[in-house]
Amino acid sequence: RRTARRRRASGAPHRSCAAAVCQGTIGEVEPLWEFVQFLDTRYADLSSRDYICVQLFKQGIAPSPSDPLNKSGGYISVNMSELCAKTGRVTMDCLSALVAMLVGARSDFEGCINGLDIKFEGRGSSVVCTIWYNEQLADDTDASDDFAAELAELFSVPEDVMAEFFNTSGAHT
Repeated sequence: RRTARRRRASGAPHRSCAAAVCQGTIGEVEPLWEFVQFLDTRYADLSSRDYICVQLFKQGIAPSPSDPLNKSGGYISVNMSELCAKTGRVTMDCLSALVAMLVGARSDFEGCINGLDIKFEGRGSSVVCTIWYNEQLADDTDASDDFAAELAELFSVPEDVMAEFFNTSGAHT
């Protein structure tokens, strides 16, 4: 069984999302669907930028690695552009599926998710999703592996292929 690569948030490389254009709250249905609709209707504009990110976090959790709940937890970053290019999937479809899974009560780990950053860089050449999760998931290797397997299943790719697109700087040792 492959061990999911993940990192404690305290060592997370992080570029400020000063250009955030939308921030919602996980756990509330209306902001969730507004967020998905925002991504869907603005995807071309977001992809045309040099750098911009959109964020969706639970109420009370700051979209920052310095937030105590993010710092005590961890994250997984997935390069969606490369994953979709390799698998023939449409990036926007994958983003919508990921948001719906993480915060739409379709994940066994919904309660462990603190938030989601989606970074668009290089005029659409890179779309990276960073999933922030709590200490409970960070400290449970089996649950972390199961979460990684859930992500692989979502994108219909084998876990070893999915692992290629995890941010290696986000690896627990």
